[in-house]
Amino acid sequence: AANVTLNGNNLFTGNVSLPASNTQPKAVLTITNSGALGVGPKTITSAGGNGTNGGEIHLQNNIGLASNISFTISGFTIYNDSGNNTIGGNISMASGSGATFLTSTSGLLTINGNMTPTATGRTLNLRGDGNGLIAGIIANGTTVNLPVLKDVGTGTWTLTNVNTYTGTTTISAGILVIDDGSIATSSGIVNNAALEYKLNANARTYANVISGTGTLSKTGTNTLTLSGLNTYTGNTTVTAGTLALADNAQLKFVLGATSGSNNSISGAGTVTLEGDFVIDTTLADGLTSGTWTLENVSTLTGAYGSNFSVVGFTSVPSTEKWTKDIGGGKTYTFDETTGILTLATAGYSSWQAANGNTTQTIGQDLDNDGVANGIEYFLSGPVADTGFTALPGVVNTGGVLSVTWVKAGTYPGAYPTDFVVETSTTLSGTWAQAPRDFVVPNVPGTVFISGNNVTYTFPTGTVSFARLKVTGP
Repeated sequence: AANVTLNGNNLFTGNVSLPASNTQPKAVLTITNSGALGVGPKTITSAGGNGTNGGEIHLQNNIGLASNISFTISGFTIYNDSGNNTIGGNISMASGSGATFLTSTSGLLTINGNMTPTATGRTLNLRGDGNGLIAGIIANGTTVNLPVLKDVGTGTWTLTNVNTYTGTTTISAGILVIDDGSIATSSGIVNNAALEYKLNANARTYANVISGTGTLSKTGTNTLTLSGLNTYTGNTTVTAGTLALADNAQLKFVLGATSGSNNSISGAGTVTLEGDFVIDTTLADGLTSGTWTLENVSTLTGAYGSNFSVVGFTSVPSTEKWTKDIGGGKTYTFDETTGILTLATAGYSSWQAANGNTTQTIGQDLDNDGVANGIEYFLSGPVADTGFTALPGVVNTGGVLSVTWVKAGTYPGAYPTDFVVETSTTLSGTWAQAPRDFVVPNVPGTVFISGNNVTYTFPTGTVSFARLKVTGP
């Protein structure tokens, strides 16, 4: 095999064939002139191997190859070394090496012809730190569900036609741009890098699922409609035009373990939301409070439609809010008017609100029944005071004395930060905090908490008094 450079205006009329894919070392044909491949219609055949064998075609010097020059290729075959170079003819993806790789190392490689497999089991891989543009149609051909991958390199590859391939579109590196084109027939988009829909002349709809951790950008003045159950968790940016979430479609948001850590929708365009938000709160559920902006309504225009919902949340009547109670007095609230999700833990202020926004402190006694407000809050949660509150009595179990306070399931406090059992032998002076036993119940002189039951076991052989003290939260 040999390395050959064609840099003149050649006049030959025949086809061009490079060595087979198992050729060692590989053969390299470098083309630096638009007329280097001769005159008349012809086919350039190259079976590039794995990058170390077979034949490769390298384009340089801002050339344009005529539309009557077609290519039959497989493996690592076509490289854009430098400059803005164009292939005008069709490309057939032939057997060998399992895939066809187009690599733009630098500059811009433009494919104006159609790309179609002529063998089964083909894959189209778009690669390189340079950029690429395919203006022709990518079709399945003889491959069932042709996959298209933008998988290596920081470059941007752009698709401008209405493509008909039905395999998965995978974006693992760089950017894939749909520029007034369509990949609506692609069975799914796995985006772990960056996907951009640039729509000016045409509105487009993508009905299948976009998944992965990558970002979605909507640019151009026209509309992109998403109507699938999308699960991607990257940021969505609507720079211009409209992003529409159709009825029953979904967008997913994942909260981090800290307040404000999440993916979101932002930009200066328009968003119309008839579909559903799916919010994964798992990592944030351990927090007591937090704020997450899901949609930046201060810069975006548009509205939440009548069919909009938040999956797993409950609509608050006569408001534009959605809530989810996760127990322990903690509630998530999403507000359509602000685009913000908040987590709040019901504290003593919730008991005050339930009792007419009273200004009484946690240690006062609103209903004068001898039971402090904090104790009533501990036992009943944030509910309206209905009068006398009964306190638990001492229980004798086989000679062992104990008392159990049953806290409300909505009371969120922790021992001993927000509530504590205190003991005394004289009812005077300083009361001591009772230690908590985390393992063994009914140990004399200790507190044991099981579920909502807070039990203090009295020491034997001595006179002792015990009381519950609530200070928060």
